[in-house]
Amino acid sequence: MGARNWDTFEIAPPTHVAGNIYNVVGGIIVNMAVSVGDDGIVLVDSNFAALTEKIVAAIREISGEPIRFLIDTHDHADHADGNVNFGQSGAIIVAHDTVRVRLANPRQGTAAPLVALPVLTFADGISLHINGEEVQAIHVAAGHTDADVIVYFRGSDVIHMGDVFVGQYPLIDVTRGGSYIGLIQTLDFAIALIGRDTKVIPGHGPIGDREDMIEYRNMLRDIYDRVSALVAEELTLDQVVAARPASAHDERWAGGRGSDGIIRAAFREISAQ
Repeated sequence: MGARNWDTFEIAPPTHVAGNIYNVVGGIIVNMAVSVGDDGIVLVDSNFAALTEKIVAAIREISGEPIRFLIDTHDHADHADGNVNFGQSGAIIVAHDTVRVRLANPRQGTAAPLVALPVLTFADGISLHINGEEVQAIHVAAGHTDADVIVYFRGSDVIHMGDVFVGQYPLIDVTRGGSYIGLIQTLDFAIALIGRDTKVIPGHGPIGDREDMIEYRNMLRDIYDRVSALVAEELTLDQVVAARPASAHDERWAGGRGSDGIIRAAFREISAQ
């Protein structure tokens, strides 16, 4: 990260989503949900540490209340590197049990300082009662990673999906226990949880709704089924990739990532069964 020129990374002005919730976008287009009210601020994801000052300045455009809670959706640096600064400023960090373990004992690099580690951790879910509504942080299954958390602001009817739902094909991070089927299971859960008017904040990409998430889930199911059929024909990984089983969805979802990664993720999981 030291090679980055952080001066070129901007934080967009906050945009109102619904109810108490605003969206602050910045860094590598990370969506950070901000709940504002008299009880204080709840922030979802902290972005890169080098951008904390800009993030706080953006939040101060909508509220001068203290940032009381920070909820990590997972432990990737673009979502949790800024924990150290928010922890030092007094925010209580909330995350899945595994996020604390990974930040304290990374596979590579330096361990996060104690102040950056989640103080409140959970296996399945936790609720905060703040700013007049229940805020549910829920772990369903391993998906993007094995520590994914979705955050539902029930009164405002806004859900932040972390990197379970993004504006292009998802990354299944197997080094962190990610699972293609688990990601679909989390999407199934979220789709059943919310209503047609719920605003959906992805980890990256434009704010959507339940129909967008259904389309995304159906796309992932279709690719999985197509890859499964090719595996049943005993094609190799290279042959499956060459068959382009995601081609029907590339225009909508490939983005800059392309489709090879999601095809390989499906192949790997199907072949392991």
